[in-house]
Amino acid sequence: MAVRFSRQGTNTNIQDHNELLNRGIRTHEEIDQYLAEIDAARGSYASLKERLDFIEGAVYPVIQHIIVDETYLSQNDGLTITINPPYIVGKNYLDVFYNGQFLRAGGGYEEVDNFTIKLNLGVGDAGQPITLAVGDEIVIRNWASSYPATGGMGVYENLKLLSLEDEIEKARQYQSADISYTSLDERLDYLQAKAEASNERVIVFVIPGRISAGEQKVEIRFPFNGVITGVTASCRVPGSTPSTIQVEKISEADYDNNLNSWVNILSQALTLPSGKKISSYDYVIGINQVTQGDYFRLNIIEVGNGIEDLTVEIIINC
Repeated sequence: MAVRFSRQGTNTNIQDHNELLNRGIRTHEEIDQYLAEIDAARGSYASLKERLDFIEGAVYPVIQHIIVDETYLSQNDGLTITINPPYIVGKNYLDVFYNGQFLRAGGGYEEVDNFTIKLNLGVGDAGQPITLAVGDEIVIRNWASSYPATGGMGVYENLKLLSLEDEIEKARQYQSADISYTSLDERLDYLQAKAEASNERVIVFVIPGRISAGEQKVEIRFPFNGVITGVTASCRVPGSTPSTIQVEKISEADYDNNLNSWVNILSQALTLPSGKKISSYDYVIGINQVTQGDYFRLNIIEVGNGIEDLTVEIIINC
């Protein structure tokens, strides 16, 4: 809405707005702009104040009024007070008065948690802490009942969010003195990897001295169910030519009945390259399931020239 004054009629004593000496520093265009901004901000409300009051909720505090009597003192010392409704610590939601004296947070009282405060009334002339007496009056104005009228989070939603944040922060570390992980997912990944590693068992074959081709004499029983996740070989003295190793297993029942039902678990054999002390990773596990009581043995298909002191490890996740 814009207001303009212009000359009408023949009365020469009436001056146009632009002819006034104290007409101000704003142009008609600027006045129109400001009035349009106010109209837009007012919206459908009768006034801009009415809309602002609605947005702020026109909130009044919850008053908690305590007059100390013998019954109150018999329950506790009265210095610890339960706040209802709850508030958010550190947000200045509370106005606390003791016998008309305003107490400041962190001085006159301590915000213990979202439901509790504890009064700190100082010390008396004798140097003893001041306690409550019959007739003392405590008034607490609690502004935490404010709920934004525009659909934002109120104090209860904020309390839930803060509680959840605190829970996540604590879950990120094992003990309070530990360095926190950057995320809960990072810690869970670490714990999962650690758990998986802790479930690993290893069968170790050690064949000392010079190596002979064929089925080796050592046969080892594995006492758990599991899954084979890796096989590796190493030697103290590498051969000048490659060595090829197969890993075989048999069920406990067949082993006990002396049946020759050994099966090769590798669809591509384990290889120690010439001149290398550690096996390559081009092997392929064909049978990875292990049943409790299965027996394992080595079958050396090809012996490298000069190889000595062979060790083979079978890694099984139980």
